[in-house]
Amino acid sequence: MTNKLRNHWIRFGSYGILSLFCVHLSACSWRAPQAPKVLTKPVQGGVSFSDVVLAQTDVKGKLLWKFQAKGVTSKEGQAAAAQSIKGQLYEAGKPVFDIAAGQGSIRQTNQQVNLQGNIQVTDRQNRVVFRGREAQWNPQTGRLVVRSGLTVTHPQLRLWANELQASKQGKVILVKGSVVMETRGTGDQKDAQRLRLKANQAVWNVEQQSFQAGTALENGQQPTVEIEQLSRPTAEKAVALAGEAKADLKRGVVELRSPVRLTLGALMLTSRELRWETLRGRISTRELLQLQDPRRQVTVLANAGSVEQARNLVDLQGKVEVTGLKDRARLTSDQLLWNTKTERIEALGNVNYVQESPAFTLRGPRAVGKLEAQTLRISGGDVVTEILP
Repeated sequence: MTNKLRNHWIRFGSYGILSLFCVHLSACSWRAPQAPKVLTKPVQGGVSFSDVVLAQTDVKGKLLWKFQAKGVTSKEGQAAAAQSIKGQLYEAGKPVFDIAAGQGSIRQTNQQVNLQGNIQVTDRQNRVVFRGREAQWNPQTGRLVVRSGLTVTHPQLRLWANELQASKQGKVILVKGSVVMETRGTGDQKDAQRLRLKANQAVWNVEQQSFQAGTALENGQQPTVEIEQLSRPTAEKAVALAGEAKADLKRGVVELRSPVRLTLGALMLTSRELRWETLRGRISTRELLQLQDPRRQVTVLANAGSVEQARNLVDLQGKVEVTGLKDRARLTSDQLLWNTKTERIEALGNVNYVQESPAFTLRGPRAVGKLEAQTLRISGGDVVTEILP
């Protein structure tokens, strides 16, 4: 331990017993102020006693951490084992995290303290609770690390991961390794807000109520983020795979990128980017969109589009092309409205229907039909029919 830090060990009771404990713990790099009675012989076999307060301050006398513990036992060269550990971690002289553990061990290394056991850490400002079997606090960098059996609870979400790093007084939290995050909805639309995210890494900004997961991937690589809508059993559930996801939990908006594949019931949407408004139940993109219906082997391409979940309505715009129709037909238009529940489709603007067998072409300003029956009626303005030989 450098001479820039001061350690305080306070015993509820006899100063003589405290002196015995402090001299022995010098092997763990902890040092204490001299007590009235100084022992001249090393202690053999370790020491143990009931109630102590372990604290450390910086050169200016500001607390870095403080613990109260019972049943403290220490052996030379080892960490101090204790029960009923309670205390605080400090930043800039103010407590930022509360610590509690039924039992565990405490070790100080250089300028950081390490704890092991069934540990619970509570962010005093943001109401975030971390639980794990290992915790490390570095007061100089203001970084808290929790790992091994990690779980996180908050009114906004629940989270599981292999490791957590909290900084900036708990405002920004980085989680790594087998991350599973479940958001908690509130109010009448809580089902729409509930999402489950799986990723290898994620950053949660508690103050801004947002998170980011994954990284943008090169073409051809597999997505690394999965987001599932935990809706009511009767509703069509949406599941998305993406290379990167950014979510605004307050507004209920998820931005998916690089690339994105989203399934909604039997439909599959693929694009470079998708905007998923979970509160409104709307999925949209201004990028090239491919929509597939495997049940009917129909594929639709468009320059942009959106899906209204509650209305079962797909709205596609810009060079819309429908393929996979019977008789190897192809339908193109400027816009296509598709009710996925009733199977009604309406094509608007420069409608062009081409069929191979028998070969003919229909052109007009508007067409209405049923996708399931694959029937189509073109009407409005001048309708042109061409029968090819």
